[in-house]
Amino acid sequence: MVHRRRRPVAARRRRAGRRLCRRRRGADPGTGGHRGPVAVPRPPPRRDHHRSVDVPAATRTRCAAYAGRRGGGGGDPAGGAVIPRARSPRSLLVVAPHADDETIAAYTLLSRLRRRGVLTRVIVVSDGAASHPSSPMWPRDRLVRERRRETRRAMGRIGVHAAAIRFLDLPDSRLFDHADAVRRHIGRAARALPAPVLALTPSPSDAHPDHRVVAAAARRQAGIAWWTYPVWPAGQRLHGARSLPLSAQERLAKRQAIRSYRTQCGRITDDPSGFAMSPRQIAAFSRPQEVFAPRVGR
Repeated sequence: MVHRRRRPVAARRRRAGRRLCRRRRGADPGTGGHRGPVAVPRPPPRRDHHRSVDVPAATRTRCAAYAGRRGGGGGDPAGGAVIPRARSPRSLLVVAPHADDETIAAYTLLSRLRRRGVLTRVIVVSDGAASHPSSPMWPRDRLVRERRRETRRAMGRIGVHAAAIRFLDLPDSRLFDHADAVRRHIGRAARALPAPVLALTPSPSDAHPDHRVVAAAARRQAGIAWWTYPVWPAGQRLHGARSLPLSAQERLAKRQAIRSYRTQCGRITDDPSGFAMSPRQIAAFSRPQEVFAPRVGR
């Protein structure tokens, strides 16, 4: 009796694997015949995820009218679409109770509309002297001058030059005593601009009393569309708000602009009662969208 030597296990596995491969390629293991190439099904066509998708007109983003182009990012978490395309403004007026509110409220909107050729104007109502009333190093006159410089620098980055900014220099934190002057100045400035005018003031429900005084100054006039923006508390949402989405670059630019108001971001350290924006507040002010709501009444 002849004992045949068994192949090693590894060799047997390699041989079995070769037979399996021949079967898969279509070769007949019994005869060695070849049936020719086997048609391999083509994969389904690759979908281009950058391809534009048609959406209903009612839900289509309409940033182009007020922004000149689509912004990146999502919609307003409070609901609503971008400011609608009713009548493209010829003029934009941003009324800021304090120096820095114009940047917090509408930095990107100002930038986009100015690039489109819309006439842009900014009014800073108060002198800003109450942010650090007890600072020996920053007496009132020095602080007021520096806050003006901060506003001009921030606005200059987006092409809103010093001549387009007006400072009313009314007493900070005491605007209630000057409500008539606030209303008179704002109304006169809005009427002087080419219509249609998009005019922005703080929300009437803002937590800061100066902001509420400025909000109350808005009066319904022909050719002027009054809209409101939120500031305090930081990150608040307005009822019926609509949003202007910001691209990543626009959001970064806005955050840097807010931080450039150094007197409001911790530069002044010799007044324990002084104001300084926290990192959390800066993050809330530079969220992925700018939020606006139409003014109701008045």
